[in-house]
Amino acid sequence: MYFTDLKQSLEAVATAMPKCLEAENNYLPSNFSHWENAHDSGRWIEAVLMLENCIGFEIPKKLERAMLFNFKALMSNPYGLLINDRDLFENKDDVRLHYHSIREAFMALYTLVKYRNSKWAVGCGEKLIDTIDRRFFENTLTDNEIRSVLGIEIPDVIETDPNEPVDPFSNDDETRSTGRAIEALLQFYKATGSEKALIVL
Repeated sequence: MYFTDLKQSLEAVATAMPKCLEAENNYLPSNFSHWENAHDSGRWIEAVLMLENCIGFEIPKKLERAMLFNFKALMSNPYGLLINDRDLFENKDDVRLHYHSIREAFMALYTLVKYRNSKWAVGCGEKLIDTIDRRFFENTLTDNEIRSVLGIEIPDVIETDPNEPVDPFSNDDETRSTGRAIEALLQFYKATGSEKALIVL
């Protein structure tokens, strides 16, 4: 089905968004982007809050409460990283360190500040900015140090299959981590006025 009217398209998206959450999976997203639950949680929160603001979409209260609980749990680590949490996932293989979802973290955080006046989101965003600064600019924080604190297994060197899709979570390519997060960081700065954001922009 194709829509030529923008509002119709947004209404169709609004209808679909609640269906992305699985009640049997603690209302976590059903991997609609095929990356991971943490990544998709950030995207879901930003999308529904933007839909609420743009077309008056009424977010089901039960789903909003569940997703805010999940999102806070996913970002509750000492580094403010948006990654799958060991306490939420039985399969520990689903928990790994990456920086791809820094963008999705700030997308959700700035909308929570802008549309929910969330003080928690401000503090969490500033904690993540500190992590970005230490890891990518000051070089005073290593991946293995983070893995050790979070209890994430240090991976062995794995030969990549040239026929497999490129890993979207590669820590070697900053265009896929902090680079893709620039717009979301700017929106966080505009929503909060936090001067910390200017450190890494």
